[in-house]
Amino acid sequence: MWRTVMMLVAIVAGSVATVTGAAEKPAGGWEAYRSEKGKYSVRLPAKPTEEDSSVVLTQHPEKKLPDGQVTFRVDVLELTADSPVKGPTPAKTLDNLRDALATRVWEGAVQKEREVKLGDHPGREFIVLRKQIGSGGITITGYDLQYVARAYVVKDRVYVVWRMCSQSKDTAPGDAQKFLDSFELTK
Repeated sequence: MWRTVMMLVAIVAGSVATVTGAAEKPAGGWEAYRSEKGKYSVRLPAKPTEEDSSVVLTQHPEKKLPDGQVTFRVDVLELTADSPVKGPTPAKTLDNLRDALATRVWEGAVQKEREVKLGDHPGREFIVLRKQIGSGGITITGYDLQYVARAYVVKDRVYVVWRMCSQSKDTAPGDAQKFLDSFELTK
């Protein structure tokens, strides 16, 4: 049985529309999802849920994922004047976002990074690996979480498309690429 886990992740101050895969993988393949509010579409391996929240950068809350679990998310971040990741250029905004996600939210280290584009919009793809999970003086070792993400700056928004799973238990590594490649802007 292929399952995903829903988690709460605080990303950046402002409006955050989140899509998290849930339930069992459909037998016929992936599901198309379109967010009217977020102005994007994406394909997911399960029917998604959507939520809105206003949050700030914080520590990632989950401690351990059961074997074989994976999460797919799309976060839409409004770049307001007081946004903690907004830089003077799109490249600096992407640097700030990558650094904040890797160190403050996912508590890991960037393993790979490359520039990408979504049409004319600049973006970054990066992989973050979290080797140890600790909280309150307790550390769980030997459990690696891998985050594969693409972020795009589109006017006054940043779209963060990402997949998280246990690196050692990843039963479908091609799903990350399929998910990231399916992301499109809509009108």
